[in-house]
Amino acid sequence: MIIVITGTPGTGKTTIAKLLEKLLNAKNINTTELALKENFIIAYDFVRKTNIIDENKLKEKLLEIISNTSTKYLIIDTSYPCIVPKRNLTVILKASLEELKKRLSNREWPDIKIQENMEAEILGEIEEEIKDCVLPDEKIVIIDTTKKTPEDIASSILSYI
Repeated sequence: MIIVITGTPGTGKTTIAKLLEKLLNAKNINTTELALKENFIIAYDFVRKTNIIDENKLKEKLLEIISNTSTKYLIIDTSYPCIVPKRNLTVILKASLEELKKRLSNREWPDIKIQENMEAEILGEIEEEIKDCVLPDEKIVIIDTTKKTPEDIASSILSYI
């Protein structure tokens, strides 16, 4: 089973993916870390202080990993759910704007990057993106992480599995 954990940065993707990895004895892939490891960086945005990833190469690598994985559960932690070529369950994490701003500010991100991510959350960009690439038989779940513990969130996700 391929479980995608997605959402705007700061909603808790990595925390939840790591927790599910332990609970399910699963393989967990963070697409940002994978892109860095595989050198899929095509540029650097100095204004936002972030790498720009070659999404096509990342998608190809994910397909390779998916094809060669023998574990029962594969968790993919990403802000770009449509680059994952096969999915059974996509969990979209959300957070209140106040909480999101606090979390992103704690990362010491540039104001422009924080503002853009807050706008993405307001506009529901992840939900809109997933509509364009939903797969047959894929379940999509939306969970607000604002006032929930990671354990409560993981428990909710386990109920969908």
